[in-house]
Amino acid sequence: SMPCLGQGRTSISIPLARMAQKAEKGQMRMCGPANKAAPRDAGFSLLEALTSLLIVAMLATAVALLAPSPDRRVQAAAETLAARLQLAQDESILRNRTMGLVVTREGYGFVRLERSDWRPLDQAPLAFAPWPQGVAGVVLEASSGQDAAIAARLDPLGAATPVTVRLTGGGHGRDVSLSEEGAVHVRPVS
Repeated sequence: SMPCLGQGRTSISIPLARMAQKAEKGQMRMCGPANKAAPRDAGFSLLEALTSLLIVAMLATAVALLAPSPDRRVQAAAETLAARLQLAQDESILRNRTMGLVVTREGYGFVRLERSDWRPLDQAPLAFAPWPQGVAGVVLEASSGQDAAIAARLDPLGAATPVTVRLTGGGHGRDVSLSEEGAVHVRPVS
């Protein structure tokens, strides 16, 4: 076994020699049972445990506040649909083309009337968009006329065929309505 510092001085480097001097003066214990850690140093103090608990509680609160609730998801999906409907209305006016809203169980998208054929818009932001997870959409009222696949027609003069799309999820719901004048409204389901 190795000798403790301060016992048997053979060749010791300068830093070790200083440590040996401190050990001889009793300022530094180098070996023996007194060098063992005290049992009270073996675990966490109460203050450390409470601080850790406080940090974990704050992180859990932040996650709970930032996680989208079902009502927020439905509200966000309804606002997105309303904004995209308004954008499609503007696009219809600017391009002087009739646009249409198509709603399916999987999501919704927009089409444009080219001559006598409906062509899907495949570029963002009017391309097909799936419903967010946990949200479902269904057409409540539509009077699109000849083509049953088109939930609403958006006229290049600003008019539209009225439609109401109900979005539901987690026991919450919002109605997105398009009026004959082309106005879009989001209302909670009563």
